[in-house]
Formats: sequence, structure tokens, C-alpha cells
Amino acid sequence: MSDDATTVYETLGDEPDRGSGGAGRGFPVVPVIAVVLALVLGGSAFAAYKLLHSSGAQPAEALPADTFAVVSFDLDPSAGQKVEAIKTLRKFPGFKKEVGLDSDDDLREFFVKKLIEEGDCTDVSYARDVEPWLGKRAAFGGVDLGEDQPAPVIALQVSDTAGAKAGFAKLVDCAEPGDDFGFTVGEEYLIASDSTEHAKQIAADAAKKSLAADASYQRWTDEVGDAGVVNVYVSEGAKDLLLQAMDQFGQGFEQGFRGEMGGELSGMSGSDEESRKMLEDQLKDFEGLAAALRFADGGMELAVVGKGIDGYTGSGKAGAVGDLPADTAALLALSVPDDIVESTLDQLRATFGDDVDSGVQEFEAQTGLTVPEDVQALLGDTLSLSLGGKAPENLNDIASPADVPFGLLISGDADRIEEVIAKIEQSTGASLEDMQVVHQQADDKVVLASSEDYADELLEGGKLGSEDRFTEAVPEAEKAGSVLFVDFNSDWTDAVVRTYEADTGDDGKELEENLEPLGALGISSWMDGENSRILLKLTTD
Repeated sequence: MSDDATTVYETLGDEPDRGSGGAGRGFPVVPVIAVVLALVLGGSAFAAYKLLHSSGAQPAEALPADTFAVVSFDLDPSAGQKVEAIKTLRKFPGFKKEVGLDSDDDLREFFVKKLIEEGDCTDVSYARDVEPWLGKRAAFGGVDLGEDQPAPVIALQVSDTAGAKAGFAKLVDCAEPGDDFGFTVGEEYLIASDSTEHAKQIAADAAKKSLAADASYQRWTDEVGDAGVVNVYVSEGAKDLLLQAMDQFGQGFEQGFRGEMGGELSGMSGSDEESRKMLEDQLKDFEGLAAALRFADGGMELAVVGKGIDGYTGSGKAGAVGDLPADTAALLALSVPDDIVESTLDQLRATFGDDVDSGVQEFEAQTGLTVPEDVQALLGDTLSLSLGGKAPENLNDIASPADVPFGLLISGDADRIEEVIAKIEQSTGASLEDMQVVHQQADDKVVLASSEDYADELLEGGKLGSEDRFTEAVPEAEKAGSVLFVDFNSDWTDAVVRTYEADTGDDGKELEENLEPLGALGISSWMDGENSRILLKLTTD
């Protein structure tokens, strides 16, 4: 962006009275944000945009280095991604029917016309007022301008400065956002914020040092890999602003409540303080993250990488999920850190104080267990909850748990796990058999299942890890700390369709046609050195 990029701007109405720099305004969600986003968003539909060339600056080049969080959208990603997106979305008959789009439609025109129709903006024409200047990239986020409150920001790629000024002004007039809004137009991007003053400052700061030149932004966007149609960046500084916002929310709530009730309050409530301490503890090692939503290999993937979010990714291996039965329809597997119980109690004590130990003593009295030793042993090294592939003809035929093949597989010190289970049964006076839970043990595994047949299957193991549908959805299973997997090609999908047909009298053809393209869903997380990674993949057939 050139140094004079901020010299061309448009102010909507009179500049609002900002008082002390707008500190009391908070982080408003102005109606015009919805207007702007409607130009470039439309769920997964934006991937169908036809043009197969890439041009122009990215939003990060138009935003300042002090942008602490940003979500950017690109209707013009790599040609390969656009081809994959179109191929993927065209597999679903409901896409064209519900959205009313063909692969060669201009999504900008589609959504702007919808906006014009809904807003009764009869004097706005897409062809005349919007198409000549609207680019294919956009972003929204927050910028720390050194004031009491961060400033919201929207960045829209433009190809015609003069046209953008006039056309965007018409759209904003139609949306009627109020006084807390302004914008400035540079050579490549329109910048909007809660005032023209802020918009101009954001553009000027970006000209001095852009987000794209920031070392942290470069670090995390490099780590996450290829850019996608949606990209996210959150800086380390966001954690301080989040805690600050939480404090101010609590204070604002207190003041409002006192004004309504005429009573006296003093500071945060105990629960508010406890929540803040817990959040602060969770964020203490946070150094930033990035995410990218991409279309690849006939499906979609969302990749996330960051540091200080390991509490959400687990550690170690999430059980030998590859050894589960090959027809497994769904599973949730988690690794269990050696100190998970003690570390969790320490976090709770730091937040809730002595009340935690009182609760632990009550739990021990009711269950006969010792904490943390027995609970840690019961959890084992890994846990996996799974659903077998043998579904009934109709879900309405399920009469008891035994009709559904599901079970919990615990891997660890089996003898020690059995000892803890026996303690619970003796203390509570209720056995697993009384609860119609099948209980079996073999080697280092303990199974709690709905039937003997499925318990045998889980102990015997299988070759799920060699199934293409699993490896495509969970490519990093062997090192994952957690795994969620759903196979849409299992008997259960057919059972859902048959049940729908029986319950509604509908032939189920439309439902079946839109389920048919789905392959599998996989969500996995793992540690990559000091970084945490999360991967969501949705495959299609």
C-alpha cells in the first residue's frame, strides 16, 4: 500500500462525538458489518466462484501489524482449490436447489442482489454501483490502536477507488448503521471501522507496517500451510485484550445491575473471578495461532496450529484406534496424560480454593476411591468410545442397549483398572451387570460394552487403521492425542434414511441423495514439537 493510500476517503454523515476517544463505545457490532460480509460470504457456497486467476494484495497487506485477530475470505484462492471446491459442492443436489447457484455464477452478484432485495434498496444496482469496484477478498477483525478499547475493522478489496467510495456509500445508506461507522478508501482496499478517524488511522498504520510484515503473523501463517478460502490469525496479544474485555464486561454488568436494582455491589462475583482465573491459566502459554479452511482431494479440511493451546489437543497417542474393528462407524478416542487428575485438581484449587478438596472428600466417601490415584488408574493410558457398523433395519427397532453395538475400551494396567471397578461396585452396591453393561478384560485392555458380541470384537481388534476411509479422514492417527471419526458409508446412515422414510412417509430420496456424497468426518489433534495442531477433514466419495 502506498503512503498516500489514506488520502482518499469518504465520511458518512457528521463525525460522531467521540468523547474520550470512544473508550466507552466498546467493540460494537454495527449493522453494516452484516452488509459488508454479505458481499463476500455465503457459507461454503463461496468456493464455487468461477474465475481461475489470482491477483491483487491480500487483506493482511492492508491491515496494520497491531491487528490482534483477523478472519479473511478469499473468493480467488489457488486455481486448484477452486476446482476442488466446485467438484465437491456439485456432488450435493441440495446445494443448487437451496442456494440457487451454478458453478459459473458470480457469488458477489448473488449476495448483493439478495441484500438489495431484503433491504428494499431500489436505488442500488449491482451492475452499476457494486460490480465495477468490488474485489474478491475481504477480512474483518480487531486492531489495538492504543486506546482503552480495540477498534473493529473491515477490509474490502477494491479495483476502483472512486467507484468504491460512491457504491459503498449507497450500500451503507441502505443499511443505516448509525453514527458509529466510517470508512476510507485506498488504492487496493476499503477500510471501515467504528469511525472515519479510526479507519484512517488503521490505513495509515498499515502503510507504516502491515500485518503481512509482522513476524508473528508470518510464523503462524507459514506453520498452517497453504492459504484457504477462509483464513484466521490470532496474535499473542489477543489474550490480554480478551481478559480485559472480560473484566469490563463484568464491570458493565455490575453497573447496569446496580442501576436497575438500586443496590450496592462490590467487584466481580465469585464465579466471575473464578472464570477469569481459569481463563487466565488456560491462556498463560498462548503465543498465537492460525487456521485455514481449504478444499482438497475432493473434500474439505480445516487446519489449525498454535502454541499454548495444547490443552485442546491432548498428548501422546489416542489409543490404538487403528486396531479397532474395520467396520467401526464412529469413535471418540482420547489419550490420558499421566498427571491429568492431579493437574486438573491443581487448576481447580487455584480457581475455587478449598471447596475443591471438600468435593474430593465427598466423592471418595461415595465411591470408595482414593483421589487422584484410583481415578488416574481407572482412566488408563487411552480411552476409546466406539459404535460398531452393524445397524438395525430401522432405528425404531432398538429396544435395549444390547441392540446397539457400542463400547468403551480402556487401555492401561488392566488389573489395576479391575480393582478400581470392584471398589466402585462394592461402595455403591450396584454392579455393571445390574446396569446391563458387559465387562471383559484381556491383556492390557478392559472393555465395557453393550453386548458380549461387541465386547469380543473390541478385545479381538481389527484393521480400521488400514481402511482408506479412515486414513483419509484421520491422516495423523498414529500420533494424535485425540480422534473423532464418523463413517457416513456405514449401515447407520442407511438406517437413518429408512427410519426417516418410515416416520414421515416420505420416500427419503432427497435425504439419501444429499447423504450419498459424504465419505467420512475426521477430527484429530496432536503435538508437533511445542506447537499444537488440529485437523478437521470431511471427505466425499
